[in-house]
Amino acid sequence: MLHLRRHFFVLLIYTLAALALTWPLARNFTTHMAGNGIDDPALGWNLWWVKQRLVDQVNLDIFHVGWMFHPVEINLAFYTLTPLNGLLSIPLQAALGLTVASNLLLLSSFVLSAYGAFLLSALLLAPAGYPSQIPASHSPLPTPHSPMFFAALLAGVVYAFASSKLFYAALGQYNIASSQWIPFCVLY
Repeated sequence: MLHLRRHFFVLLIYTLAALALTWPLARNFTTHMAGNGIDDPALGWNLWWVKQRLVDQVNLDIFHVGWMFHPVEINLAFYTLTPLNGLLSIPLQAALGLTVASNLLLLSSFVLSAYGAFLLSALLLAPAGYPSQIPASHSPLPTPHSPMFFAALLAGVVYAFASSKLFYAALGQYNIASSQWIPFCVLY
């Protein structure tokens, strides 16, 4: 149970950091998408299109659209469609709407990036021989009073809240800011 509290504590810190560093997104969470109004509408359209095509039209081909330049059908294979974000947004859009779904995906990209980097760093900073020499009942996370804990926590902050990621999020280019899966891929 103690190790679950450590995970919750780390996720809470990263969530608060994401809300603070993306301010005023939290204030306008249900009315505005993050961005400068140039790329964010197109990436919001991407989320809408994936849901529209898969759920409302019941068509698995998300890479062809005839609505954008009607009557010419265009291929979206080389467009910044972000199908994974679109798939993840479908239940969020159905329950909360497009704007909130987009904002939740953006905030979760920061929190998950930080958390993944934290877990990866904690594993890399673990004593030699881990996990074979440590009983399965013990948490792989260092204790919060340990220097390794703060080093892993800082690694998550550095990875998730790098100026380049915040810059792309501020421009509304969520496709470039979606780097949350990289630490998990390396970890597993």
